[in-house]
Amino acid sequence: MKNMNILLLCSVILSFLEASCATSYDGGSGSQADPYKISIAQHWIQLCDTSADWNYHFILTEDIDLNGVAIRPVGNIGIPFAGSFNGQGHSINNASINLVDQSNLGLFGYLGPGGLIRNLGVKNVRLLGNDHVGGLVGFSNGGTIDSCYATGLIEGGSYIGGIVGSNNQGKVLWCFSTVIILGDELTGGVCGWNNVSLPFVSRGNFWDIETSGILVSSMGMGRTTAQMQTLSTFLVYDWDFTGESINGTTDTWRMCADGVDYPRLSLEFSHMGDFECPDGIGLEDLLCLASRWLANTPETIGSADPNSDNKVDLSDLEYLSKYWLK
Repeated sequence: MKNMNILLLCSVILSFLEASCATSYDGGSGSQADPYKISIAQHWIQLCDTSADWNYHFILTEDIDLNGVAIRPVGNIGIPFAGSFNGQGHSINNASINLVDQSNLGLFGYLGPGGLIRNLGVKNVRLLGNDHVGGLVGFSNGGTIDSCYATGLIEGGSYIGGIVGSNNQGKVLWCFSTVIILGDELTGGVCGWNNVSLPFVSRGNFWDIETSGILVSSMGMGRTTAQMQTLSTFLVYDWDFTGESINGTTDTWRMCADGVDYPRLSLEFSHMGDFECPDGIGLEDLLCLASRWLANTPETIGSADPNSDNKVDLSDLEYLSKYWLK
């Protein structure tokens, strides 16, 4: 009997320890159909510290603030991040990493083949590293970065980019940055170094020659600040904006008026219930949601999918209700 009690006690203790060590985040199982949910800074720290999870799937369910939080990059050359991370239009704010002797530095240090980061904003990032430093990804080796943006300050040696420091045969789609970049060589607003086999890589890529002070680049087309804040600059290169259908109805980009701001991703607005121009939530957004109700393709969904689950339904109506008339 005594031995049985000891075995029972050991079993209870083991179960407790397994439950305590289990990766829980804010729910989910890490599969593509049921991704882990990240909603607070502690969940991000957990991801940074748990390399065994770097091939699973994640979604960001709230904006998170990393001000004053010690973090390290997710993914490295030994164990790349090869899963997926869907920001759902949310942002990671005030992240700071100061590792002056380390390369492959970013919120994601090394993005491996098959790795995917999309619909994510990085606001007011502060990064200080060696080489291959990016606002979102330090080094992408065959990964995909889709519909993301970054703001802040990045400093390093070589291969310094606003979105990704070095992109090797990966994809960087529909991204922009307004990052201040300080580097010795091979720097860029989106990519510091971009090794891709696709033709016409510079077509439709732009940078501001006035704010950057850079007049020539093989990876894009320089424009003045006034031109960068004019809708027609981008329409002639097939950029798909809300409020027009000539270039498609996916509505990736948004610019409600000339001379106000650069193009921004529609997801920056839609995750607050603002699906249509003008800025702010009102009747036009309700009409947009109604016109795309139960849509399930990018062309029919447009900007009315704030949680990026590829369908327009009650979960999207909740976003509109939360911010209605604010």
